[in-house]
Amino acid sequence: MRSGKKSSNGKPLTKKRPVEILSRKNPLQDIMEQARFMEDAQTLPNEDQDPPTPGFTFGMRMGCVREDAELSMNKMAKSLGIAPSTWKNYEEDVTFPSTELIMKFCELYNVNQHWLMTNYGNMYKESE
Repeated sequence: MRSGKKSSNGKPLTKKRPVEILSRKNPLQDIMEQARFMEDAQTLPNEDQDPPTPGFTFGMRMGCVREDAELSMNKMAKSLGIAPSTWKNYEEDVTFPSTELIMKFCELYNVNQHWLMTNYGNMYKESE
């Protein structure tokens, strides 16, 4: 057994495989900054709104829209001009879509960008 650094529970530390590096340092932060300027993201949650469901991830919300539209992963990916494997990675929170793709997704499927980003509010934009 190698001697070396140990974790707080006394087990030896192991080298972890490097995490896949995304094209941006922090895509979520970048998108959240852009969301501040979007009309749907202007309203902050208030006391009348239900709190978001814990653990309901960004990818799960994208999948929820797809299922509500009764589309397969392949058809959703095709409608957005991306590979089915890319869409699957989004739904499984493996990778994060670009700002442009999020905006296209919300426009095509009438999704409330604020809900998609924060899990607050209605899933779909309110009719005007």
